[in-house]
Amino acid sequence: MAFFVNNKNVGCPIFVKSDEILVPNPIFSENGSSSVFDKIKCEFRVEETSAEKAKFNLKNKDSKLKQNSITSASLSNCGKYICACDSNNCLHLWEHEESNWKILSVRPLTRKCQKAIFTNSSANIILCDRGGDVFDYSVSKCEESGNLILGHISLILDISISNDDKYLATCDRDGKIRISCYPNSYNILSYCLGHQEFVSSIQFIQLAEEILLSGSGDGSIRLWKYKNNGLQFKCVSLQENDILCKACNVQNEAEIKVKLNHEVSEKLVLSDKQVLFSVRCVKYSQEHQLLAVIFHLQPIIAIYKILNDSDDSLNFQQFISLDAPPVDAVFMNNGQLLILIKSTSVSVKCFDYEVENQKFIPIADNDSVAVLKAVQDFYNDFENIHFQDDFVSLFKRVYENNNEDEDCNDVQKKKNKTE
Repeated sequence: MAFFVNNKNVGCPIFVKSDEILVPNPIFSENGSSSVFDKIKCEFRVEETSAEKAKFNLKNKDSKLKQNSITSASLSNCGKYICACDSNNCLHLWEHEESNWKILSVRPLTRKCQKAIFTNSSANIILCDRGGDVFDYSVSKCEESGNLILGHISLILDISISNDDKYLATCDRDGKIRISCYPNSYNILSYCLGHQEFVSSIQFIQLAEEILLSGSGDGSIRLWKYKNNGLQFKCVSLQENDILCKACNVQNEAEIKVKLNHEVSEKLVLSDKQVLFSVRCVKYSQEHQLLAVIFHLQPIIAIYKILNDSDDSLNFQQFISLDAPPVDAVFMNNGQLLILIKSTSVSVKCFDYEVENQKFIPIADNDSVAVLKAVQDFYNDFENIHFQDDFVSLFKRVYENNNEDEDCNDVQKKKNKTE
């Protein structure tokens, strides 16, 4: 992803490309936007203050010559800290001090990071890596190594922490969502089970009570009462939305095959239609209680509204048609929706939400929105956008008899991790 926000979705987001971060100054502005921005460079640097770090530095001695890229970043709720993980397996931490961003530490990681977040108190950084492990890093003791707090036997794709910092949600490639107590994550509160495919996006959101929102490769978004034994109380199958299917030209089987083309070459458990509507991520606006659903393959964003009644229903509102599948999107603090699109070039589009009509309308004049103009200029060099589009490998497959060995190897790897 390219846009990152804090856990409370308050203030302007931070924007990432390659090894650079664009940060609004000030982060918290009255109208949710800014005309001044700072740039942070994520450079590979590990001080040789210990044998462990010296060994890590020696192993990565040629990394300075390679193109570094940020895999995940996060802004603390207090606006004082920014962390970022990079392709050289490093965790960077900056502190805002006297109008400048000062680097506090660069800590080595065991594996490449999938997602990094701050706790709501800004006291710790929680990150998951490609090995399915979750680590906890102190912010104040910025030179200390991380503590392993939990692990999955599958690849973890997203993490989120509850507003009171008591519960940590993790989701994985196998379609499981685990709710663990934090920081004692060996205590499991519940599992939220029901997705047929990998869970790509999770987030705690506040309605009448705090619930968990999830999006999946099975083409669905779901709401969970995670404190009530992981109860699922709402599920929307996006491929069953006739308006979306018509907008994406997937009305019949022949059209679906054409749309898939060479994207999916192996036999999958899901139907082709579900694959077409697999969810990359779901963005949430607390102000308007809106969801923006981003797909892997579709050049649209689906907008849903949560009706905060006894059923907490999810109602479809509109779709936003785009030139190509979006890289990322974010709700600004003033209610605007910012969308990053990458096709032959990069474009950043902004939409205003009309409360009366309950509809997003495009803002045509980029110069009239300072934050939009700055972000558009930042992403001018489109090749430096980190865009992970290998999602096909995450799907479950129907194995033929001659592929039994491959299937057994996968099972054996998971078994080895539990031993």
